[in-house]
Amino acid sequence: MGCVSSSSYCGKPFLDDYLHIKIDSVEGIRVRADPLRFHSRGELYIKVTYKGKSQCTNIHNVCDKDFIINENLILNGPKPCKSGNHCLTIELLDYDTVTGNDFLGSCHVTVPTVINEENCKRKYRLKDNEGKTVAFVNISQLHFTKEKLNQYTGGCKLFCCVFCCQNVGRFD
Repeated sequence: MGCVSSSSYCGKPFLDDYLHIKIDSVEGIRVRADPLRFHSRGELYIKVTYKGKSQCTNIHNVCDKDFIINENLILNGPKPCKSGNHCLTIELLDYDTVTGNDFLGSCHVTVPTVINEENCKRKYRLKDNEGKTVAFVNISQLHFTKEKLNQYTGGCKLFCCVFCCQNVGRFD
């Protein structure tokens, strides 16, 4: 008989949704990350969170007011919302191995409500718990998109379903 693909329906592979965020840099840092450290501002990183899923950049040893991140973060699974909360949370954190990571500032970013609609090239103000600006984060891409699944391990690589193929006479 024909082949049935677990990642296919009517000849079209299923696609996963994901949220893509490209973080370019952080600039204008106005806070000393670690008060015990006098020679640099700290080991900083960015954490993004949307609908309970989060992803972090690499940790950067920062000695200046500005630093380049240039990283793509991908949150697998979340879908755009047409109503309700569409906010992505961006946090600037100081990495500490002994005392725990320190929160420096955050902002909330409205995400697109449609697949492939892009909210790009923006600068967002990161504020501490008292509402004071601590830095700015530059984001060049923020969008939902779909991606082909890479998990298909079936024997048939034709991506067709039995019902459609039987209807056109390919399988008897």
